[in-house]
Amino acid sequence: MKQAVQITCPNCRNALRIPADMVEVALKCKFCGNILQISKRSSQPAAPPAPPPFTGFQAPTGPGYAQAPPMPEYSPPAYSAPMQQPLATQPIPHTSRAPRPLVEEVAAAPSDYNAAFDRAGRRHKGRGNYKGPRGNGAKLKWIAVGSILVLGMGVFAAVVAQPQWFRKITTQASTSNTDSNDKQNDGGGTGNTSKKNGSKNSGGVPKPEEKTGPMPRRMLAIGITNYLYSNTLQYGDTLIASESRRMDFFKSLDRLASGWRIPKDQVTYLTDGPVQDNKTDYQHPPLKMVVEGTLDNFLSSCRAQDRIVIVFAGHAIEKEGEAYLVPLEGEFEELGSLIPLKSFYEKIDKCVAQEKFVIFDVCRFDRNRGFERPAFGVMTEALEKALHSSPDGVSVMTSCSKDQYSFETEYAEIDRIEMRGSAFFALFATADDKGIFGKRQAGTQIHHPADPLPIKPLADFMESRLPPLIKDLEKLEQKPKLTYKAREDGPAYDPKEPLANKVVKATPPPTAKREEVVALFKEVSLPSLKSIRKDVEGRGLADSFPFTEEQLKDYFDNGPTFAQIEKEPKKFEAEYPLRVAAVQAIVDMRKLKNDDNKLALPEYFKSPVNDATKKKITDDYQREITDRQGTLEEHREKLASLEKKKPMEKSKRWLANYDYAYAQVRARLAYIFEYNLALGNVKLEKLPELEADKKQNGWKLASVEKMVSPKEIRDIAEEAKTAMSEIVKDYPNTPWAVMAKAQRHFAFGLQWQASSSE
Repeated sequence: MKQAVQITCPNCRNALRIPADMVEVALKCKFCGNILQISKRSSQPAAPPAPPPFTGFQAPTGPGYAQAPPMPEYSPPAYSAPMQQPLATQPIPHTSRAPRPLVEEVAAAPSDYNAAFDRAGRRHKGRGNYKGPRGNGAKLKWIAVGSILVLGMGVFAAVVAQPQWFRKITTQASTSNTDSNDKQNDGGGTGNTSKKNGSKNSGGVPKPEEKTGPMPRRMLAIGITNYLYSNTLQYGDTLIASESRRMDFFKSLDRLASGWRIPKDQVTYLTDGPVQDNKTDYQHPPLKMVVEGTLDNFLSSCRAQDRIVIVFAGHAIEKEGEAYLVPLEGEFEELGSLIPLKSFYEKIDKCVAQEKFVIFDVCRFDRNRGFERPAFGVMTEALEKALHSSPDGVSVMTSCSKDQYSFETEYAEIDRIEMRGSAFFALFATADDKGIFGKRQAGTQIHHPADPLPIKPLADFMESRLPPLIKDLEKLEQKPKLTYKAREDGPAYDPKEPLANKVVKATPPPTAKREEVVALFKEVSLPSLKSIRKDVEGRGLADSFPFTEEQLKDYFDNGPTFAQIEKEPKKFEAEYPLRVAAVQAIVDMRKLKNDDNKLALPEYFKSPVNDATKKKITDDYQREITDRQGTLEEHREKLASLEKKKPMEKSKRWLANYDYAYAQVRARLAYIFEYNLALGNVKLEKLPELEADKKQNGWKLASVEKMVSPKEIRDIAEEAKTAMSEIVKDYPNTPWAVMAKAQRHFAFGLQWQASSSE
């Protein structure tokens, strides 16, 4: 049987087995690579020298040491049997044995285990060049190192891609620590000294003995986007799968409220867009009466120690020396439908809250949409002055300054910063990721209840980061402006005072015969001319406008219904020619713009425009346009021929239906002609240059006031606008007047704009 020896590597301390005949041969350890040379010891190593005999402790001598008296001589105690002599002199028995060799010889048992150096003799070629089989130790080490590297790279990638995850973790940890400290202090923590101890409540470093509780902060966020009579605004993107990546009006303000630690039940949203869980509050549309009523309820419920934030995102105008905020149904020409800024500030000034901060995101503009309906334009000097002339104690920040727009976009990306909706609010996501909302007014510590609102850190960030982004995106200026007027003599924080009651939002009075009003809207509802505009359902419009039974009593009709006429038009054509013509025109106009239609006319083209694109324009889109023009022209001629029969129709409801259908046919006919010319510019590649650094990858159709169509088409467009104005006058306070107002100032001109799209 082959003999093997077992040794221990002096370098890595791993056990090795080698053939016995390879002792005294230079070998390399398979674990650490150390070179070994094993030899047998022939004799026992010399014993170490014996220590000198102990003679007792010697006292130090020399100058400065006192001489101690001699100690008595030690006498060991006597031992009784079986001890025959003192232990110190008793001999220790010793058995002689051969010295243990460094290498032990053992018999090798049959095994599948490969000895450390089996088969190595014939393959060993010198020191450090071992070519035999290697163990798994090195492989395991490389696997471990690789796993650590992969894990580290994954964490790094996550930090870069989603930094808010890690910030939220640290924020939650900080909040948890703070909460635990608060609990240990019986709901208290730290806060600023108050007037009771002779110092101002200025937001300084809190003292540990002071009590704390919920933050005395509140917020009312008003956001209006889908204006009925003014240009619509971008709300942002709400259809993102990840809630953390959601970027819209609600999410931007939710980040601010969370960062400033405003209690959730102290935050109120009044908007026509989706909020929590992507749900829209249709019961409280931001009409004038609802905005003013909700503002009153919010301000009247505030406490003296509260610090409040009010946000208004929408249209604001300046006219005849006065500034106004525009509610959902506001019209620029009818000042009575607007909210005077003067009364808005008067209400805020009367509020008892010790600190007030108002954010205005107004003068909005999206180059890719243009102005489809009336908009105020850039921030004028007069409007800027009015917005920043707030009462004492009311700080104001506007999203732009004089002679500037507040830009918005469906999607853009600059310097790895995504923008959706308002560029101003979109930057709140970056501010949140960078911990700006977590900063106090005087530092970076955790917010405390007695602190003032950290307005300046937010303003400093926005003023430094937004202008260069807009400069890259639009080649224009947009710089936020802050007017800081916070007081420093407010009341002390009182954790025992209950929080303010949750705000009750104002509700418009109910519509008389609501289901019948919904049916009226549904009867003549049509999709918008441009697909980019969100269509408002009849149910939402019925809830938005408090029509009275007196106003609508002449419009409830018992004759044949819209559905009956649509199903059997020939049955009613002789008796009700206007009704049949109106129904057929409305039904066909709905079919011309069906979301499921594969030939829906595009309002966006992706670069490049190649031969295949041009062929599709010619063969598909322009053929579809020709069919639509023929259909609309046919209805226009038929409706025009029946105008002389209007006196025969006794129903005001069907007269309104006829007038509205005739106006809409002319409007859509003018629009389709203008669109066809714009489509021709794509075929001719008369398009703006794309800028790669802005990630522009196509062209989007924007509305402009000036049409390029021939005069006869421009005249048709003007006829449509005039007809809409007449409907508003002839059928006041009715669903037809509401819908006609939305169309009478429509901009029919179209122009391609370079655009970014995901």
